[in-house]
Amino acid sequence: MNTGSKDIDTLNVNFRGIEIKAALVYKNIKNISIKIDPFGKIIVMSPPKISKTIIKDIIIEKGEWILKKSEKYKGTKEVYNQRMFITCLKFLKLGKDYHLFKKGP
Repeated sequence: MNTGSKDIDTLNVNFRGIEIKAALVYKNIKNISIKIDPFGKIIVMSPPKISKTIIKDIIIEKGEWILKKSEKYKGTKEVYNQRMFITCLKFLKLGKDYHLFKKGP
């Protein structure tokens, strides 16, 4: 058994008339986890034995939280999309915000 194997799929779930698009990653883990990356992408990690129907039900159950968190990151992509290195400009690296300062004269 390969413990590092991953299978990636896409799920579309309708929650109260809003379509939630999630990346489904099958990993050799014990529990299902839902993550929202800083650009608002929804990632669901699941053990390979869990069916898509069960995962969709969990996404619907957590739909309120998912929409709230993805709305929080909605404008982030536009801020970090264009990389102009100007003094005091903030940029994202490894999930953290950093400010750029000019060193020297």
